[in-house]
Amino acid sequence: MTYRAIHCLGCDEPHLTHRAAITASFVAARVFGGSASVCRLAQCQSCGLIFFEDRFEPGEAARLYADYRSEAYYQERHHWEPWYSRGFNAGLGGTKEMRSRRETYVSTINHYAQGVAIGSVLDYGGDRGQLMVGGPGHSHSVFDISGVESAPGVTGLNAASLADQKFDLVLLCEVLEHVSEPMHVLQDVLNHVKPGGLLYITLPNLEFPFTDIPAGAWYQHYLKLLLRSCWLTLLADFWSTGWKVKFAHVPPLGFAKMHEHVSFFNPASLETLLRRAGAEILGCEVSAQGRGLTALCQVPAIT
Repeated sequence: MTYRAIHCLGCDEPHLTHRAAITASFVAARVFGGSASVCRLAQCQSCGLIFFEDRFEPGEAARLYADYRSEAYYQERHHWEPWYSRGFNAGLGGTKEMRSRRETYVSTINHYAQGVAIGSVLDYGGDRGQLMVGGPGHSHSVFDISGVESAPGVTGLNAASLADQKFDLVLLCEVLEHVSEPMHVLQDVLNHVKPGGLLYITLPNLEFPFTDIPAGAWYQHYLKLLLRSCWLTLLADFWSTGWKVKFAHVPPLGFAKMHEHVSFFNPASLETLLRRAGAEILGCEVSAQGRGLTALCQVPAIT
């Protein structure tokens, strides 16, 4: 089962504020073989990181992402979240999305890393590795636990073949918000960057204000009552998801749910995590729409 984080996963400080939330029905069924339940969301009083107190064990994360975005995955998720459409499932990582993400990637490298030689590139957790296509480097590799087939011209790696390899540039895109231990993953990824090499990171900017969630005991009782009816839970989930997607807020009588994203970074918490890991930050920016974070770091050269 899940384990509980008692310190901040970004800065390791113990001073946390908590609010009630719900484990998503899809996650409860797929990962735990059970029903949605009340859980807790925490916010660090120091760096501002928001995260779910319960964290996935490795085996649980593997169950959640097995056959990611396959037809079976779509059918199971659509059952619990009818608004999760086949078109949306197929469009994730598609040509339109990749075009925009690739433009940001290339422009960030060109702006902050002029003069840095880039030959080998690894996309860690990068699906098929399609983000690298047409970008810097002449050797492109991808490591992804989903096991999907890599894009043409991209070498797919597993844990054994990745091993002690190091690269001039490593991409860590839309990953840290998914993992239970961001620091451990970041340190592991940095071990695959050559001295003087680069690490490119993207992830969502803080997806909703922590203050959207009521603090009173009544709210936890409300969530427990809500969970007594699968139909009321479904309606409240649809209401909450729509508001978060459109307005980046948790609506009145809505809820935050423990789903694929288990941590919510802002610039301060991301920069804190990167510095703790020993990376030199070349740039850290919020996207023009305010919904994304982009950072480029350099691993210190050996002197």
